[in-house]
Amino acid sequence: MPIRDTLKHYSTWALAVLVASPDLYQAANSLGMLADEAMPEAVKWSIRGVAGIGLIAKFISQRKPN
Repeated sequence: MPIRDTLKHYSTWALAVLVASPDLYQAANSLGMLADEAMPEAVKWSIRGVAGIGLIAKFISQRKPN
């Protein structure tokens, strides 16, 4: 499949997800899926750890000299 067709296909799906995301977020929130109590302690700390590493990596990549 040519790269142009592939990008068009995935951009369409990405736009659809962006349009639906507020409704999906509200549905997940109303079901209690976004509450900290809904996840085990190990999963919470794993998510926080990965997010922290991502923030540190982003900060370091912005400081890297050209």
